[in-house]
Amino acid sequence: MKITRIAATATPTPAVAHLADAHGRLVSPPHRGYIGKLPQYKGLAPINYSDNGLSAGGIGQTSG
Repeated sequence: MKITRIAATATPTPAVAHLADAHGRLVSPPHRGYIGKLPQYKGLAPINYSDNGLSAGGIGQTSG
C-alpha cells in the first residue's frame, strides 16, 4: 500500500518537471539585489523590490 502511494506520487513528477518556471532569491549569503533589504546594510545598497525575478539568461547564456 505504501509503495503504491509513493509510486503514484513519484511517477508523474518527472513528466511535469520541465514545466516549472521557478523564481527565487539567494538569502544566505545575500545577493546584491537582496542586500539592500537587510537592516545592517540599509542605505549602503539600493533596495531592489523585484529581486526574485533576476535571471542570468538561462543555460544557453551561462554555459559557454
